[in-house]
Amino acid sequence: MKLKRILTLCCMLTMALGMASSASAADYSFETSANPVYYGSTNYEDLYDAGYNYGARNQIDYDIPEIQYGLSQEFLETSLNNPYLSSGIQYGLSGGSATTVYPESDFSNSSIISGGSLIEVPYQPSVTITDLKQKDGSIGKVSIDRVSLSCKVYEGATDSSMSKGAGHYTSSGIYTGNIGLFGHNRGSHAYFAKLKNVKIGDIVEYKTAIGTKTYQVTFVGSISCTDYSYLNEMGDNRITLITCIANQPSLRLCVQAVEIR
Repeated sequence: MKLKRILTLCCMLTMALGMASSASAADYSFETSANPVYYGSTNYEDLYDAGYNYGARNQIDYDIPEIQYGLSQEFLETSLNNPYLSSGIQYGLSGGSATTVYPESDFSNSSIISGGSLIEVPYQPSVTITDLKQKDGSIGKVSIDRVSLSCKVYEGATDSSMSKGAGHYTSSGIYTGNIGLFGHNRGSHAYFAKLKNVKIGDIVEYKTAIGTKTYQVTFVGSISCTDYSYLNEMGDNRITLITCIANQPSLRLCVQAVEIR
């Protein structure tokens, strides 16, 4: 009789525990979002408050994002046939009765192709290497007085040019635009050895046969040896000086200055 009571009690306890576990499990709630968002919406209505006109002109279509270097924002914006810019400031397009002006170009033989949207312009640089070349073969002289850097400039970023001074990067500006100069920083021809001492705000002077330009340093930093983006035209006048960095063959020291007068 006693054993029977014990067995009955054990069965009741087992059932009670089973019911408690079931109730506990039932308390859990497993819910997920019906529409999970993994990245921002690219829908124009979401981005521009339902103000995007499909099939028509929209100002956002002409906007250009800010960039760190390369062509300047203003230059890019005015290079487009942007109807949201006021007339007369389209780069390369006539506005109203204003005279169309292209930098460093001769329009004496230019012609508008039938259709009106394309313009054929024979490019004639206002300054050539011949205009700048001196009797010793140099085309100019670059100097940064604060760090006692001074050397002549020769055409071509070659060992031959850099053995005599700085070598001018042929694809860059020669008097206006972005003038690119290369030089050695050590050895017997270390004309750019003191470039590492240049600081932002320093004054750079570039003398040529047709005039002198003065620049102020706006950038000093190391760049990849394959990065030529700092030699891009920026829509202004500037000078870019590049040299090696000791014991870091994959990097280059880049100093860039913008014209102030």
